[in-house]
Amino acid sequence: PDVVFFPHMLMPLHVFEPRYLAMLRDVLEGERLMGIVQLAPGWQARYYEAPVLRPVLGIGQVIQQENTDDGRANIVVRGLARAEILEEIPSELPYRLVRARVLGVPEEDDRKLVMQLATVRHLFVQLLERLPQLEIDADHPLFSSRLEPSVALDAITCALPLDPATQQSLLEEVSVLRRADLLSDLLVGMVAEGG
Repeated sequence: PDVVFFPHMLMPLHVFEPRYLAMLRDVLEGERLMGIVQLAPGWQARYYEAPVLRPVLGIGQVIQQENTDDGRANIVVRGLARAEILEEIPSELPYRLVRARVLGVPEEDDRKLVMQLATVRHLFVQLLERLPQLEIDADHPLFSSRLEPSVALDAITCALPLDPATQQSLLEEVSVLRRADLLSDLLVGMVAEGG
């Protein structure tokens, strides 16, 4: 319920529930692809049944897997794309299946996006500079203009102490420019709170 999975990010997971161990076995026998979806508010009452899922999820690929002596597994999943759930597929399997479509990125005004991304990076650096033990590397790929804007925005989103609902709203926003606007507004508030 508190996990939001973004493209290009790495997520370590400890798999221990029998239904998810079964899912992992099936995932590893296929293309190693899986979806990680946030549960909608009110999930607690139906956790072992079928709580409502949020409409947009992250699709990822298991890139590392290690079994433990007690039958559990530690995995690392690399985010590949945002996807929208089209329907849930009825199944006798112990885990849930959905049919989803990958969400593409719309064409946008590159000049506006570059300017807004520069603002987001500047505000992010202002927050980082408040951490005295942290040295900021200006040559870090996150600050490179060669890094795809969508990747940079998602990486900054994952680095910020945002609540899951806010992260989910940023995952659901397909427009990179709109996502940059939202993230800029959030960062302005965070910078103001600290100063």
